[in-house]
Amino acid sequence: MPATTAKALPAGAPGRIAIIGNLDEDRLVEEIKRLLIERFGIPNARWVDCLRALREEARLRVRRVGEGRWRREELSHTLLDVLTDPDGPGEDWGAGVAARIVAAAKRIPELTLVPRPMTAARVDGWLSDRLADPSSKLTEHLSLAAAAGSPASSAAEFARYLLHRPDESFGGLNVWGRPGHPDAWYDRLRSDPAIPTIAGRFVREILPDDRDHYSESLVGDLDRLAPDLTPAYLEAAAVIVRHGFTHSFDVVAAGALRDLDSFEPIVDAAVKERTPTSDEQAKAKSNETHLAIINEVYNGDYAEHLADNDDGFTAGEFLRAYADRVREAKGWRSLAQHRHATSLLSYWMRSLLSGAKTKRPSDDELAGAFAAGFDGEEEDALWFVLMQHWDEQYRERLLFRIRQGSPLSAVRHAALACLVEQAPDALAPIADELRRVGKDERLVELIVDLAHLQDQRIGDGDKHEAAAIAALNHLDPALQELCEAARNGGEDKLQPLSSAAVALLARPARSSPSVRGLRIRRHLDLSASARADIEWTLAHSNDDDACVEAVAAAIALGMEDVVSAALYHRFSHVVAKALAAVGESVSVPLSADLLALAAAEGSPVRKALVRLLVAKPHRAHLPVLLRLARDQWSSSSRYYGEDDNFPIARAAVDAITGLTPLDPAILEQLREIAIETSDWVVCGGLFRIIAAQGGRTFQERLLELAVTPGRIRVRRAAAHAMLAEADTLDPAMVSQITTDLLVTRAPAIAAMLTLIVARRMALEERLELARGISANSKRRALILLMLWPAVKPSESSRSAIERLLPDNHPSLAWVNSGPIERGEDALIADLGDPGVCREVLSLLNPKEAKS
Repeated sequence: MPATTAKALPAGAPGRIAIIGNLDEDRLVEEIKRLLIERFGIPNARWVDCLRALREEARLRVRRVGEGRWRREELSHTLLDVLTDPDGPGEDWGAGVAARIVAAAKRIPELTLVPRPMTAARVDGWLSDRLADPSSKLTEHLSLAAAAGSPASSAAEFARYLLHRPDESFGGLNVWGRPGHPDAWYDRLRSDPAIPTIAGRFVREILPDDRDHYSESLVGDLDRLAPDLTPAYLEAAAVIVRHGFTHSFDVVAAGALRDLDSFEPIVDAAVKERTPTSDEQAKAKSNETHLAIINEVYNGDYAEHLADNDDGFTAGEFLRAYADRVREAKGWRSLAQHRHATSLLSYWMRSLLSGAKTKRPSDDELAGAFAAGFDGEEEDALWFVLMQHWDEQYRERLLFRIRQGSPLSAVRHAALACLVEQAPDALAPIADELRRVGKDERLVELIVDLAHLQDQRIGDGDKHEAAAIAALNHLDPALQELCEAARNGGEDKLQPLSSAAVALLARPARSSPSVRGLRIRRHLDLSASARADIEWTLAHSNDDDACVEAVAAAIALGMEDVVSAALYHRFSHVVAKALAAVGESVSVPLSADLLALAAAEGSPVRKALVRLLVAKPHRAHLPVLLRLARDQWSSSSRYYGEDDNFPIARAAVDAITGLTPLDPAILEQLREIAIETSDWVVCGGLFRIIAAQGGRTFQERLLELAVTPGRIRVRRAAAHAMLAEADTLDPAMVSQITTDLLVTRAPAIAAMLTLIVARRMALEERLELARGISANSKRRALILLMLWPAVKPSESSRSAIERLLPDNHPSLAWVNSGPIERGEDALIADLGDPGVCREVLSLLNPKEAKS
């Protein structure tokens, strides 16, 4: 330090100054600016003020007012003090920057930064103001307050309360839990006037879109901190009622429904949201998306995505919660007489059923429910309630339903379950009555429903198998036989029916899909009368499984006209089944109308067609096979690390393989498809066809593709195809494999080319290549491929090639043995680079038997 400078400083000061001699003043200032802005988060417009304050502090330290050299914590404290100084460059922005510095310091384990009391108080005050300020971003400042606020700050404590996630496992990271604070903590926060404002902002601004889960207990807990948040919940409800799925619908509903009168506009909005418009109704009627899903136009993952439509979910949950709350607070009549009574009926019935699990409903409500729901879509709920709380006064209505049936299977199943559980003695007389008055179709439908109770859970979530079997045992043998037939209808081998049982099924069904389905299933017993059921099902049914059963019955009964018409059915699985049946008897080439099915949207049709083309090869099918070889339908999405799998394209390649010879134009198209596809089985299969049928010209192009830089999977597929068809390769093409290629190309390519050389190249040329490889220390392991017994080296070539490796190298005995044992990396590690050795071991090691 110059003497003149030292004299101007206080005594001892020169030892307290750091001199940065290799930076001029401008560069030094720029470096300080960068540190303040990037490391400490000082706003760009304020860094000069901050630098001026820091320099003043530095002057004080030079004069021994401070402690000398700044440590990191001291610098941070100084910076915080400067930022929050009321007389400093700007207390408001400074406190905000200070808060961010404190939060950032907590992420540095080796840094302990506890702001001084005055600094902490100013940071806490700034945080509280920001959390209450409606113009600030609440989510950002909640996190900042939780990290930077002191324990004395009510706002910071409330932020930590809201962000508390007690379960740190993966599944619990987004699940709120009550922190478990004592009553004194709640009392302290409740006394802070800022907390209600912040809590209201949380309910209005965060809950509607938050993906975290808050239990309904949050509502009561927040009441201890900020009373009367109901208006905030109502505002949040008004926002999310038009959303699809929301994570916080239950919390918002629980808070908003404390004011039922103010919730009524939400009810109006929810009903509107759940009521489809005329355009939506028309779209639902056509239901093109649903049909595409059934027809497997898309892969399973995408179809699941399309089917997972959550439109109106939150609106429905609000109406469900509203019905529960109204029944509890105002009584069921408020729902029955509501202006939206029709729209609320299903929610009332659901609430009634849910409540009946723990408490018997009042006689008045049950009577009102029957008046509103009997003979409607919600009738099944009435029978489930009576199943738990039987009332003899409803016996006649139950018997009426059992006699008459219903077009709604859910209603029939619920009524029948109620009967067998509460009045099983009535089933046999009703069966006798139905038979006596000639209502065989209704009787058979009843028996099919009884089979359903034994096999399936119904709307109440229970199986009623024991009660159904007990009631069935009181019916005559023919009905028991039909019930068993309905249960075991899916078996490959159907048990024969008695003449009495067949007589009950003799008439074609007029209205019951379940009876029609049973008649179709038993078509061999009813061959003379099943046609009407088959034709009606194929023409009118929306059940694709029922239609597939119908066309299968038509095939079994030899109804050629019905099967031919099914080739144009709206359900792809029906078309596929019909195509397979028609294809068994057609001659080749297939007709143009059958080949045109290659353009069908539904993948089952294209799969059935390509199977037929494999079974019935003909060169005239090539244009269609080329189209199908490009087919990219897959049963599922490809995930990271997985290969694409296009089953239709793979089958098309199999079909093309059997067609010979193929002209150059076709081979050129196959080459294009192979290069473009992302299914490497398709790519490899097409390259094999080219290698086998393309002659020298196309084989040379495969070699060029294998050795030219590009997509390694394509290059490997080309090399593998040549190896697989090595016996058909033109010798002139094989002679183009040079030492230079073997020592410079990717290990996988070089290894396969070496095997081709070992199998097809003349001895002298092969030995020359082997000598060239042995001279390259990074590729000597390739020589072992020429000794592999699988390539059948002659005794003379083996001895000549072995001499190119180190004497008595352990790999020689290993490779000459078959190999019969797996070789490890160390066995040939001295013969080349790890990549080359890895490829050689992969080819030579014995393959594990597939389980």
